[in-house]
Amino acid sequence: MLVDKGSVNDAVAYMLTVIFATLFCAAIIPVLGKLAVAYGLTDKPDSRKRHLGEIPLVGGIAVFATLLAFEFISQGPLVPPVLLALCLVLVILGVVDDYMDLSARCRLCFQVAVAVLMVVFTDVRIESIGALFGGESIRFGYTASLLFTVICAVGVINAINMIDGLDGLSGSLLAVTLSSMGVLAMAHGDADTALTLFVISGSLLAFLFYNSRVVGKRAAIFLGAYGSMMLGLILVWYLVDMTQGADPVM
Repeated sequence: MLVDKGSVNDAVAYMLTVIFATLFCAAIIPVLGKLAVAYGLTDKPDSRKRHLGEIPLVGGIAVFATLLAFEFISQGPLVPPVLLALCLVLVILGVVDDYMDLSARCRLCFQVAVAVLMVVFTDVRIESIGALFGGESIRFGYTASLLFTVICAVGVINAINMIDGLDGLSGSLLAVTLSSMGVLAMAHGDADTALTLFVISGSLLAFLFYNSRVVGKRAAIFLGAYGSMMLGLILVWYLVDMTQGADPVM
């Protein structure tokens, strides 16, 4: 009922969605944490990591699982299938990276490939940056648009990954940003986008509960490289989608 597209036209329904997503994600995190410890998907201290003990890297999996759960119970697809597929690619890449510590060049190649696929298969790309210098709006041809979008997408993905070094930092920034975008989508009447962004925001609140030392003297879970890359892709996808076209949300 919470994700029925016919009943999401008021703020109460959206707020209930956020609450339900938060509770669902909070409930599965302890289970995922135990599985991560059992299978060695943990972040271990070293010369450049100052945390104590092995911390489960399940934040990103919990957010992705919550999104999939809402996708399953919704009446029709909320999230574009290509976006879900690309998120899954980054999740798999990140998990492999957490296990094997892939080279920066290898990660970059995968990120570029994901960004190119986003543009080629969905046409989600930056066509215009508006009247940046005054006068007429600056528009790109297809090739320039593809290159510029790929550069921006890889930049955002890595920016989120790079700020994920302080407990609560990336999660709180993403929660504030995505929920604000959700409010704009709601005001614009884009129910699917608003619901998706609110579900992710709710799951990030659950993540922050375990990551921000609320339940102990240290973070109980980390987002993981795959989590930060996945959320970076989601952020850039909706930023581009909501700012381009004839009737942009923002």
